[in-house]
Amino acid sequence: MHQFRELQAFTREALMLDNSIMRLTTGQYTRQNFKTFRDRRKMANKQNDARTLGIDQEIFAALPDRSIVDLQVALYFQTWENTYRVLHEPSFWKEYTTFWEQRAVGGSPNQPGFAAILLLMIASIKSLAPKDDVFEGDTTSDRLMASNIIDLCDAWIGRQPRKRLTLQFFQIRILSVLAKRVNCVKLKQAAGMHRDPSLVTAGKVPQFEREMKKRLWITIMELELQSSLESGLQSSLTALYWDSPAPANVPDDALTTEVQELPASRPLEYFTSASYLCVSAKSIPLRLHLMQLLNDPSARLQYSEVLQYDAEIHELLRSLPQWDIPSATIPMALLRLQLRQFVFILHQSFAKLASQNERYAYSFTACVESTSAIANTHNELVSQGILVLNNMRNDIIRTGLMLSRIVYFNCALHGPVKASRSAPALKTSYFADGQTHFADMPSGEHLAPDLEVSLAIVPQHSFLARTLCISAIDVLNLAGQTYERKVMRMGTGYMEYWLLTAAINMLPPSPSSSSSAQTISPTDDISARCRRTLDQFMTVALRMLELQKDPEARFASSLRTTLSSVSPSDVRTPKSGGASIAASNVGLVGSHASNNGQHLTVGGMELSDGNDSKGMDGTFDTLQDMQVDLSGWTFPDFWAFDLSGDF
Repeated sequence: MHQFRELQAFTREALMLDNSIMRLTTGQYTRQNFKTFRDRRKMANKQNDARTLGIDQEIFAALPDRSIVDLQVALYFQTWENTYRVLHEPSFWKEYTTFWEQRAVGGSPNQPGFAAILLLMIASIKSLAPKDDVFEGDTTSDRLMASNIIDLCDAWIGRQPRKRLTLQFFQIRILSVLAKRVNCVKLKQAAGMHRDPSLVTAGKVPQFEREMKKRLWITIMELELQSSLESGLQSSLTALYWDSPAPANVPDDALTTEVQELPASRPLEYFTSASYLCVSAKSIPLRLHLMQLLNDPSARLQYSEVLQYDAEIHELLRSLPQWDIPSATIPMALLRLQLRQFVFILHQSFAKLASQNERYAYSFTACVESTSAIANTHNELVSQGILVLNNMRNDIIRTGLMLSRIVYFNCALHGPVKASRSAPALKTSYFADGQTHFADMPSGEHLAPDLEVSLAIVPQHSFLARTLCISAIDVLNLAGQTYERKVMRMGTGYMEYWLLTAAINMLPPSPSSSSSAQTISPTDDISARCRRTLDQFMTVALRMLELQKDPEARFASSLRTTLSSVSPSDVRTPKSGGASIAASNVGLVGSHASNNGQHLTVGGMELSDGNDSKGMDGTFDTLQDMQVDLSGWTFPDFWAFDLSGDF
């Protein structure tokens, strides 16, 4: 993202265009309330951390009633165990029945590990129901509850001995990774599980355990590979020797704990709960090789090599099995996403040059097609109420931002252009480093505003370039709508949401839009695009306020009053009452004011009540919530009261 400096300039123009945003950030009453709330919340979190010991009794006490767990565990298997394989369903249900029978007779089962598994299963599906969730401060209630479970289980895991790494140990660790990814809780690393030789060495172990370890190994590889790709880092798997074969394509009921000889593997056309891993394992060598090339700054791929790898990926896409059963919906989508993302990455640097060299028009086409396929895949799943892949993956934000950059440089550029009105200069800098935490940041740190904005106009000289730009803009609008659903369901990803909104609005409107006619001056046009960005994220911020669990809390009320007073337009005025917005009511993309939501809407809770919320040192302690590489990116930040460094 550090290469897209034009987007940085556009965000600066947008924020300086309307001083109501600046007034909101510098209001002393708002700042005082926010600081008071933060101080009390930090103190409450420290008290909670001190009380959490990570002992077995806490794990057992956190379990809900069996009737609730029954439903959530069943949903877990429907959602996860047809892709990433962690548990063996028949043996799990057997142990599950025994566990609850012991609890029913007043016993104290010596199975804290199994209880931890149940809790992490619950956390991994907590935010997957398609609904309007209420917000508790800067995040949704479901995500907050999932985070509390994850923190408790992490504390318990930290107390466990490492002398004997059992199958259950790896299962718990993988479930923790899944729960964090799907709830957008940052991972410090891929847990290091792929480095443990006990997971891949066969030795004299039962056939059942050997097969389960194969499944766990491929699952860990997939999670580590995706994490590395999204963070822009080399995968440590490239330096790791492994010769573990892919698991067999057999259903769980054909694999028993007492099996002496593994059943024959089914053809891949026959779908089982292990089919995803079997098919995915075939492309791991190519994907690892591409990761090594594409994340190496010194590597320079020739265009002929790009076309060769493109052909290999498309051959893998064509060879994917076509399973025609509902349980295969998520596995098929995931297999396509894993491959299509590499098509985009391969072509993006050449696609940017398509307007200068017609040879690279295919790369522009490939980027538009791959982004369209990715956005449509996520949108179709979300429309069916299947949120898991949109929640846990960052395809939309990564491809959306970079496709915007490609379109921008293939448009006709007029400028540089300044917005028609700028806000008065303020003493406080409004630039923040995307990798620096708000509370740790010196207030004087900033980027000199030396970037310029050019007005992007749909090209007229080339029919192909015009068609591709228009098609890409339509794709980006769909991507923005899909990503908005994720932000509103999760209550996170605000910075990425703001950047995506700005990246979409800095481009010319789609010709299908009534505002697409170029009848105004370039200065007014760039101002209109900035205002559209501001209005969209302010609307989202107000929607988040509407969904607060306690909309009458002192902080939320004062913020609502401030928003209304500085932004009198209808689009920025909160509706009366607390009626929730339908989850399907999308189309308002973008929000650094959602970032706004991340910190300001903390006021949705009473200032005196912070026991269940996350503090600055908790799980949600960074603005950048998704695992996307924003290294080198510097962005304007208007929540200056959170940068003072004294809290």
